[in-house]
Amino acid sequence: MSIPSILSNIHKHITGYILPILVVCFFTSNPGGAQNTYWGTLGDSLIHSQESLLNLSKKVDSLHRVFEKSAPPQQQLFSAQQGYGCYFQVFDAPFSLDSLKQDLKAGLSKNELAKKYPEIKWMRDSVLIYKYESANPEGILEQVFVEAPNEWEEGYIGEYKIYPELATPTVVFESYTSGDSGGGFFFYQKLVSQPIPPEANKLMQYVDFMIGEWPRNMFQGIDYTVKNEIRRAAGNTIRAFITSMDAIPEEDIDSVVARIYLENPDFRAEVEAVAQATLVIGAETYTTRNVNSIILPLFPLDRQYDLLCRQPLNWSCGNDPAPRYHILKTAQVAAQIGDLPVFVKSHFFLANDCYGRGYYPNWPSYFRELEAIGLDGVAIAIGACFATQGNRPKINIEYFGKAIREIGKPDALETTLLEFVVDPELDDLNRLRMIWLYHIWAGNSPDKQAKMDKLRSLELRLPSYLRKAVR
Repeated sequence: MSIPSILSNIHKHITGYILPILVVCFFTSNPGGAQNTYWGTLGDSLIHSQESLLNLSKKVDSLHRVFEKSAPPQQQLFSAQQGYGCYFQVFDAPFSLDSLKQDLKAGLSKNELAKKYPEIKWMRDSVLIYKYESANPEGILEQVFVEAPNEWEEGYIGEYKIYPELATPTVVFESYTSGDSGGGFFFYQKLVSQPIPPEANKLMQYVDFMIGEWPRNMFQGIDYTVKNEIRRAAGNTIRAFITSMDAIPEEDIDSVVARIYLENPDFRAEVEAVAQATLVIGAETYTTRNVNSIILPLFPLDRQYDLLCRQPLNWSCGNDPAPRYHILKTAQVAAQIGDLPVFVKSHFFLANDCYGRGYYPNWPSYFRELEAIGLDGVAIAIGACFATQGNRPKINIEYFGKAIREIGKPDALETTLLEFVVDPELDDLNRLRMIWLYHIWAGNSPDKQAKMDKLRSLELRLPSYLRKAVR
């Protein structure tokens, strides 16, 4: 039977049969592809069943026992390589940048450079600079040098980054795309790493152990290396399906589609083709309905799970919450089938959502769900924020700091954060990151002023570079 024939008999399917299988809605809220509805509030309940949470909590208890036995004394972690220097830029240089690079490579002092190239703008002095490695689009690791600002810019952490084409022990420099401009860091001291103190070391080990590395194949963007005609065909398959589904009233679609799926092999084949198409371009096709809300309830949980984990997401618009809905649905199905690693990673991903949090700062972050299964929320909130040698930090503090407003033990979080802020054994970069985290968390708390007063009271106990950060 063709889809038009099916649709012509919709009313018969609605009125003439009793739905023989249970259909679970994709979400209780509007499941449209370009969600603009508010995510809702958590209230006093969680988004997972108590049965699922209890099952996961038993696995967390087991992991905790393993961690306490094996974690200490695990490998010593080290801070990101860091040191102090000066940030400089040159725009529309009247001289050859190749000449400047040669002098930078030769080790000319700052005064010598300023005298020979008066057009150089020495932007900020005595800034804290750190280094990490990041994979470029080709998957090749490259060094990144970053300024860690110590002054607040209306709640924004404005880090200047250099991807150097020239790097020496005293300077790094990159040319801008214009070809006659560039920027860099001039170091006053060699960038060094130092051991992370035991208390911080254990928190980072806890995060690594409980959350682990993020699977590269999950929640990735659309692969545009796939041929255009393949992506176009997948899009046409999904859009044709959704167009046919638009003829079904919203309130009836679950029962109608489930009934047709049971009875009609041609329709089952079409649904399967749609499912395969979502693995190419995802389930978000700028249509009136999210295709997952229609096809997922037709499949058993393990098939739903496989699709959710493999479908690419369209991250092109930060104002579109559809990718967050997708990750949240993945977490729900992971909870139902008892997959702790993906459940934890999904919620960690949502808490570190650097897209929607900027547009909708009051959206729930679902950080509570991590604590609901017995994970240490304070350890995760702090341990995830440290920067270690060679590795890019796991989270974006500007958004993560807002997410942890849901934390169940705010007093313990505050106490631990302030202890790290004044810990002389902790490197300057990580102390600064603790200040940033405190700033944003406190700024989203009802008693913001009282919390900030506590931070400011520590100013005289801090190194000179960090004092501006607490004001």
